[in-house]
Amino acid sequence: MTQKRRPTISDVAQLCGVNNSTVSRVLNGKKKFSTTPAVRERILATARKLGYAPDLSARNLGRQSTHIIGLFASPQASVTEGINEFIFEGLSSVLHPAGYDVFVELSPPQRIKRAVPFWRFDGAVLLASPNPEVVEELDRRHTPYICVNERVGSPTTRWA
Repeated sequence: MTQKRRPTISDVAQLCGVNNSTVSRVLNGKKKFSTTPAVRERILATARKLGYAPDLSARNLGRQSTHIIGLFASPQASVTEGINEFIFEGLSSVLHPAGYDVFVELSPPQRIKRAVPFWRFDGAVLLASPNPEVVEELDRRHTPYICVNERVGSPTTRWA
């Protein structure tokens, strides 16, 4: 059985009879350009029907920011109870409406060397006893981060 390729922005544009930039603007929630509500809805419906999902690397090529915040914690950090549950809920309730995605990484008990994904983050939140390699890598990349219930690394106090 052959696997179909992932749908692209060009596929959505072709099916809707519009150009790629119109699809991009609609899918990114841009309001200040001329298109009708019917065209917007047709683009959104077509993207859903095709199962279109944006390619993060392509989306972020022309941006200075990724709109991704990394949340890093130790494997002992319970995410379903206690204070961390409220931290997760609080972060999500603020970041998602502001257009940010949250990447969550619970470091495995055996400390692995490559604990931070290769892509860029706009910033990070470190919870209780984060993997030292994560802290080291964020410092190396000059990624701003804050620490919750922990004092590690060289956290920044200013988000760029």
